[in-house]
Amino acid sequence: MQRPDLRQHGIMSDRDVLRLDDSALAKQAHLTTAEAKALVDDVTQRCAPLPVSGQDLLAQFSEGLTVLSTGCQSIDDMLAGGLYSGELTELVSASGSGKTQLCFSCAAKTACQLYEVVYFDSGSSSCGQRIADFVRAFVAQDQSQQREEDVLRRIQFEQTHTAQELLDRLHALGEQLVAQPQSALRLLVVDSLAALLTPLVGGRQTHGPAIMSSLGVKIKALALDHNLAVLVTNYMVSEGGGGSRPALGVSWASVPHMRLQLHTEESDLLIARSAVVLKSQRLQRWTSCRFLISEEGLTEHG
Repeated sequence: MQRPDLRQHGIMSDRDVLRLDDSALAKQAHLTTAEAKALVDDVTQRCAPLPVSGQDLLAQFSEGLTVLSTGCQSIDDMLAGGLYSGELTELVSASGSGKTQLCFSCAAKTACQLYEVVYFDSGSSSCGQRIADFVRAFVAQDQSQQREEDVLRRIQFEQTHTAQELLDRLHALGEQLVAQPQSALRLLVVDSLAALLTPLVGGRQTHGPAIMSSLGVKIKALALDHNLAVLVTNYMVSEGGGGSRPALGVSWASVPHMRLQLHTEESDLLIARSAVVLKSQRLQRWTSCRFLISEEGLTEHG
């Protein structure tokens, strides 16, 4: 059908047509109800996605998929191989449970696989030596001919002090990836996202939720558009009755594709850790594994 010029009536795109029902469109565009219905049908037919079989969807998913090892076999087994590109994975736990150590392990192992890593660190302590320990262990374990210095060069550390600074750097990273479509970047780490956002949410803060929402949208867009696995950390806060819950509230809880909670299990002989799936789009909830943290890295336990 020949479409009328609707711009003079404030209807600038197909989306504007589809957001109105037939009667509202007829009134705003000065059309008859029949003309409005025909226009909506025409736009819907052109914009609606074509049917896709489950086999085709699986092929599309697998074609660009990268699975990154965490550096710990028990965690990889629990995650069906490791961290998946296109996914945002969140680690939550009390302090000292191993979130940052797991981030270090993932970063070092990814760099050993010849991929690049961007690691946004909101802490003040130097992590270079600990990352080097992981890299040294992985290079020796894999009997690789790589030099440790070359592996470490693939990990880019950036200190971030505010949520707005992180958002600005993520936008810059997105522009860089658009300009370099063949980039080897595959892992993005934000440790700790909660440390940057907590001062902005709750109380009388008004712009905090908006920044948190913008960060969530931007991080997930980077993961999907540029085939990145994203790993962020969050901590636990106290709640009534002596319990605890992940920080950042329910509005953030819907953002990650996967949420893993780490626990510390102490005994007379050693301190073990466990990881439990709290939320996942592809794994069964409450799936768990145990691991140890040593000078050489993360290892299986029991």
